[in-house]
Amino acid sequence: DNGPEFHAEDFKYNCALLGMRPEWVEARKPHLKGIVERVQWTFNRFFQNMPSTTFSNALEKGDFDPTKFSFITLSKLMSGLLRLIVDVYHQRLHRGISAIPHKRWEDGTVDSPPRLPKNISDLRIILGQSDVRKLHDYGIDFRNIRYFSHELKEIRSHPGHNPKGLVEIRYNGDDASRID
Repeated sequence: DNGPEFHAEDFKYNCALLGMRPEWVEARKPHLKGIVERVQWTFNRFFQNMPSTTFSNALEKGDFDPTKFSFITLSKLMSGLLRLIVDVYHQRLHRGISAIPHKRWEDGTVDSPPRLPKNISDLRIILGQSDVRKLHDYGIDFRNIRYFSHELKEIRSHPGHNPKGLVEIRYNGDDASRID
C-alpha cells in the first residue's frame, strides 16, 4: 500500500530491524497488489457478517443503526481477527498460490529463516514507536513516568555521551512498563 504510514521513518526502521526491505507499488493500481487486495477482501467479508456491520454503502445500509447492535470489545475483535488469520486463512488451500499458506511459510523458512526477536515483548518494542528524550542522571522522563536502568547508566557514563544531547527511545504505546 502507499498510505503515508508505510512511508514513515518508524515503519522503515522497524522493517530494517526485522530484516525486511519494503517495496511500494504505484498508487491507485489495485491490480498490482492482488495478494493484499485479496486478504483485505477476506477481512471485509468477515466483518460484514458481524451484527454491527455498517455495510459497504448508504443504500445497502438503509435505516439500519449499527450502534444499536454493537456488541464486541476491542480485545474480542482482535482475538477473532487473530483466529481468522492463524486458524482459518493460513490453514486452507489458497487458490492463488495453490498451497496452504502456513505450509508455504514453513517450506520457505527452511532455506531462509526469518530474523525474529527473542520474545514477544521485544517484538512489540520493535513494532512500536520512537521518540527522543534527554537522558538525565536519574534516567529518562517519558509520559510522566521516570525510567532508569543499568543500561541507561552505562550510556550516561560512556565517554562519547553528550550530557546535553538527546537519546532515541523505542516504546510500545500499549505497555508503559518499558522503553528501549
